[in-house]
Amino acid sequence: MTEQEYRSHPALSRSELWWFHRSPEYFKYRKEHPTEPTAALLFGQVAHKLMLEPDDFDTDFAVAPAVDKRTKAGKELWEAFVAEADDKTVVDAATYEQAMAMVSAARLNPLVNVLLKGRHEEPFFWTDPDTGVQCKCRLDSWYRDENGVPVIVDYKTAMDASYRSFLKDVTNYGYYLQAAMYSEGLIQNDMCPRLIKGKPKRRWKRDPDTGKRKYWTEYPEKIVMGGTEGEVIHPRFIFIVQEKTEPYSVNIFEMDMDFITAGYDLFREYIGTYVSCESLDVWPGYLGVVNEPNILTLPSWMGRGDE
Repeated sequence: MTEQEYRSHPALSRSELWWFHRSPEYFKYRKEHPTEPTAALLFGQVAHKLMLEPDDFDTDFAVAPAVDKRTKAGKELWEAFVAEADDKTVVDAATYEQAMAMVSAARLNPLVNVLLKGRHEEPFFWTDPDTGVQCKCRLDSWYRDENGVPVIVDYKTAMDASYRSFLKDVTNYGYYLQAAMYSEGLIQNDMCPRLIKGKPKRRWKRDPDTGKRKYWTEYPEKIVMGGTEGEVIHPRFIFIVQEKTEPYSVNIFEMDMDFITAGYDLFREYIGTYVSCESLDVWPGYLGVVNEPNILTLPSWMGRGDE
């Protein structure tokens, strides 16, 4: 399935559900008024394609020659190239070269190559059992670890890949909702093993070279795929985050279950809101159904400094 075919499928995606963090009104407007990708989003799409599906890059994208679009001749050359590109997304040479340099830098990291060894850009569709809503997700990459547990790997580009900065991105852009919804896609498609008996054990040891703690989970031997017995073993979710400026540094994060659980809470809240709004055909904005002012309170971190 191509990306265009996936995007045109009517099932709800994570990015669409995230619009509810602003308001149902905003969700409805965005659904009815699709927008062209921003320069930042387009760059991310180019980098993703080169990282995950480089052999198919020319199927979806056309790299334009370097022209000066401020001149008449440059504009004409650009317009002619766009016309000949047909349905392909046109990107300028500078964007392509920068994305290529990023991917080359990332691939020098052996852990990146290990994490991206699985299936790429695989779509999953399912019916949410609680609401009957059709849902979808498209995983950048996923594979099974030594216990047979799915490991979902998501590639992100960022201006700052440090822990503190990416933590803000996780909350600001709803990446924890993404982790929950992608995990649900695998679970509902019976891609996760089940633990029949016994309890998993959390292990750790300290790396002798770096001094950092390394954690892993050991499971009892009684793990099976398929069937309805036993507890589902939840997928793992890992982010590869790469900076868009030289030296194109890479950071890697595995999201813990507390964060993913918070994403599940958000998923249930937003999909419930969608069902309610859809059934009533009422899509309130920031003031809600009651249409009353929101109370702006002094945040605790500001304080008044009173003794």
